[in-house]
Amino acid sequence: MVAIKLIGVFLCLLGTTVIATSRLTSPEFCNLQQLTKKQPLQFLQFEGGSVEKYLNQNDEEFQCFGLNPERVTIQTESLSLPNFFPFPRLIFIKEVIISYLAGGVSSQHLQEQQGFFRPDQEGFFFKSTYAGFDRELLAESFNESPQVVSALQEPSNRGLIVKVQQPMRFVTPDEQQFSRGGIPANGLEEGRFCSSKLVFNLNSQREADIFSEQAGKLNLVNEHKLPILSHMDVSAEKGYLQPNALFSPHWTVNSHTLVYVLNGEAQVQVVSNNGQAVLDEQVNKGDIFFVPQFFATTARAGQNGFEWVAFKTNKSPLKSPVAGYTSVFRAMPLEVITNSYMVSPSQAQGLKINRQTESLLFSPISQRS
Repeated sequence: MVAIKLIGVFLCLLGTTVIATSRLTSPEFCNLQQLTKKQPLQFLQFEGGSVEKYLNQNDEEFQCFGLNPERVTIQTESLSLPNFFPFPRLIFIKEVIISYLAGGVSSQHLQEQQGFFRPDQEGFFFKSTYAGFDRELLAESFNESPQVVSALQEPSNRGLIVKVQQPMRFVTPDEQQFSRGGIPANGLEEGRFCSSKLVFNLNSQREADIFSEQAGKLNLVNEHKLPILSHMDVSAEKGYLQPNALFSPHWTVNSHTLVYVLNGEAQVQVVSNNGQAVLDEQVNKGDIFFVPQFFATTARAGQNGFEWVAFKTNKSPLKSPVAGYTSVFRAMPLEVITNSYMVSPSQAQGLKINRQTESLLFSPISQRS
């Protein structure tokens, strides 16, 4: 199962890789002259896993897009401490065996850190949100002694991901386990309806928005499939291109796009709204790259195919393809094409129909009938 989850805690029995993006305020238009693919520039190693960050606050692309991507790895028998963020977060689970709760340990201090860190370095502590409260008031809130709640307030050098001290089991909303008297045993049964609204499977072939045996598939999730996204004003997609297949040249009308390469490789091109090529590189597993709103992009998969997940800064992003069955060329009269581009009527007809019924995902020329 591959899913998008909006969660606060990952309880893991196996290694989990999490690709997350945080949505901050961003301008509607970016006048960038050059884009580059990116690998992590900051690596935080903790007791039970790691966090890799791709951007810093001074990065021009960060300021333009208002997106802050990171990759989280949780090791076997480890736990990501309860935490919260002061902005919406959209999370893609690459490898998943998890339960989920909620909590709060601020990670705002991470945003200004650079380079490689270990939690045992002098002065590198993670401060609990509880540390800011008066101990007596906090003790009254929990109806516990000040000595007990002091454990919530003390800084730790274990980091944000820690090793568990005893075996853990998964707690799922659909478990039929009740204590005597009919009271729920784990406290999560009543949350099954809420959790169903926070999760969407992006790996289902049956629910793919576009599917082609020769070209690949594309799964989208927006506010219509996951209503909570309407409150966050974000969305996502997961796609796969068969070897040598092509992602049609297109541009997104109303959102920026952040792309993370899951597997394979592709030659990616991004062109600004004034026709300037701002990115023309081969991207590989682990790379990320941005596509600004109004910029056109295309990708050709390599010999190993191309699999990606993309985060969008709009709850219902709109793609406008410039080639293929649903493109603007398909809708143009022949006379407009012939006179605009000085081509013959037969050539104009080819531009309109050569891709027949293919849209966005194009099969390699050698595989077309």
